Formats: sequence, structure tokens, C-alpha cells
Amino acid sequence: MPRGVIFTKTEGDTSLMTVYGILGDHPPTDQQGLYQFVKRLPVPDIHEALQHAEPVDEPVAFRFPTTQRRRYEDMPRFPSGLLVIGDAVSCFNPVYAQGMTVAAMSALTLRRHLHSGATPDGRQYFRDLAHDVIDPPWEMTRTVDLGFDGVEGKRDLKVRVGQRYLAMVQTAATRDPVVTRGYMRAAGMLDRPEQLMRPAMILRVLLNALRGPAGRAAVPPALADPAPSRSGAR
Repeated sequence: MPRGVIFTKTEGDTSLMTVYGILGDHPPTDQQGLYQFVKRLPVPDIHEALQHAEPVDEPVAFRFPTTQRRRYEDMPRFPSGLLVIGDAVSCFNPVYAQGMTVAAMSALTLRRHLHSGATPDGRQYFRDLAHDVIDPPWEMTRTVDLGFDGVEGKRDLKVRVGQRYLAMVQTAATRDPVVTRGYMRAAGMLDRPEQLMRPAMILRVLLNALRGPAGRAAVPPALADPAPSRSGAR
């Protein structure tokens, strides 16, 4: 499914709706067209909620071309006294809501390397930045994005296994709140994705996924490079 929607509560009894589409399936920016776009999703819950919501503004379009990563950690040499941080290292799909978290964690990594006051080792900084900050969300992004046939990239065994397990996690999350919490903590970068691979969690995932999704809200739309529209609602 090349489209999806996120509906989140904010302050003042207001919710923010982000609608997105990939590979040219972009949501319209007029209110009625946007509602029809949401209506054609396989899960009806959000469209039904919109029937009881009052729009507070018009949809606003935002186009995001692609995720991007520069692997400075693979460089054999790097200029002394120069470090790189933020989007200049990695730029994440905004719908995944990981870019600001990655930037904040990158700042903490930079602080750690500057703490002693000595000139930091650029290669060690980039290795720590890659391992501690960028690798986990990048692998999650790659796993989901490559689930779409139109997205270019190598689909090796690791990716295919990851995609299959992620689908099982999402199915199990409709039945088991422990799996739901683990999935959301990994997606929100509170925990590393490896936490979803602990034996106890794998057992929960398998037992619940084998039962199939619970109810109609059990088909979470996949996420990939989007062109989202945002609209507030009360």
C-alpha cells in the first residue's frame, strides 16, 4: 500500500493528521480530496474519526525527495579539526519521525568526543556516530522502504528476513500490548531494534502473529519515502 496516515493528539483538544504517499501516489492538498484519499485506505478508523472532527486549517504539502546517508566512517583519512553532524551525515524520511532524535543523539555523541578538550579523532567519532546513532534507524528505514517494489536497492537475505519479522511484529502488536510497546519504543529510538529480537519477545511475536491480526485496525500502512500533507483537526 503506497499511502498511509498518522493521526496524533496534540494540545488543546486538537489532533494533527499527516497523510503521505510514495512513488508518485501523493495526497491532494484540498480538504475534500484529502479526505477521499484517506477514505481509500484499507483501515477505515481514521476516516471515520474525521467525520466527527472540525478542520482548523487547510492541508499543507511537503515534498521529501529521498533518504540519504554519507558514510564518513568508511573514509581511511579525515581532515583534522573538522567534524560533520546532522543532515550533512544522514537525512531521514520525516514520516518516520526519527530525524530530530538522530540529530539530538548526534549532538550527544559530539559532546562526548569534545569533553576532554583535546582535538577529537574524527574517524573514531564517525564510527561511534554510525554505530550508536545512525545504524539502528537506518536499518529500520531500509527494511521498510525496500518492501516497495518501486524503491531501488538490494534486497538481500537480511532485508527479506527483517521485512518478514517486522510484518509479524506489527500483526502481533494488534493483540499483545507488550509487543506494541516494544515496537513503538524501537521506532521511537528509546530502545535499539535488537530489543525486539530478545527470546521472550520473539516468542510473544510468534505466538500472537500466528493468530493473525486482531480486528480491522490490524493492517498498519507501510512507510516509505513520502510526499505528505498535514492538516490540523479538532
